[in-house]
Amino acid sequence: MVHEVAAAGFNDAADYEAARPSYPPEAVVWFVEHLRIAAGAHVVDLAAGTGKLTPGAKYALKHTSNWARALIKDLHYRLDVNTLHRDEAADSLSLNEIGRVTLRTTKPLLFDEYRRNRETGSFILVDEATNDTVAAGMIV
Repeated sequence: MVHEVAAAGFNDAADYEAARPSYPPEAVVWFVEHLRIAAGAHVVDLAAGTGKLTPGAKYALKHTSNWARALIKDLHYRLDVNTLHRDEAADSLSLNEIGRVTLRTTKPLLFDEYRRNRETGSFILVDEATNDTVAAGMIV
């Protein structure tokens, strides 16, 4: 069932936060420990925000204050947040799903791994046709 605020759309981040589904605590603990993220750090998941993220799709990528175009080269797996199983047969990521992808960008990005610097280790993907945020990601 879709929360009534989600069905109507989000006017601000507070509405989104109040209505978005959460992840099972076990999945969050595994994820944080697996990436050795410091206590209190903010975690960004790569998840389709407004549609499906599929290999071959092209997006605008915002990294720090820079923009580039990006191509989804490969979807390695989708993570089942309930079982922590890596579904390597997955062909897309949908709303609030987590996965690992390979991107190809039109220009080099100067980055750090997310666990070292969350500012330079994160990015968003934007659909250029609708200007919707399609995904948020972290570089591992």
